[in-house]
Amino acid sequence: MLEVQGAEPQPFAKAQPLRLDAARWTDGFWAERFAVCRTQTVPAMWRVMSGTEYSQYLENFRVAAGLKEGSYRGACHAPT
Repeated sequence: MLEVQGAEPQPFAKAQPLRLDAARWTDGFWAERFAVCRTQTVPAMWRVMSGTEYSQYLENFRVAAGLKEGSYRGACHAPT
């Protein structure tokens, strides 16, 4: 179930805007996916990126954010 609060309706829009904090997945498929992401995926990625073993992942983010000079290192990108 999706709970929606306090969006300002736009009279001629087919889709209505939501504030970032206006929607909450309370049960069902998406609530379960968000729970797994919050409790498993994000902590696991944090351990990979900031653990005691050197990881190029975190360095790639620093380069992308402009916090460090350099270029992407890691697995090859798929051809486009």
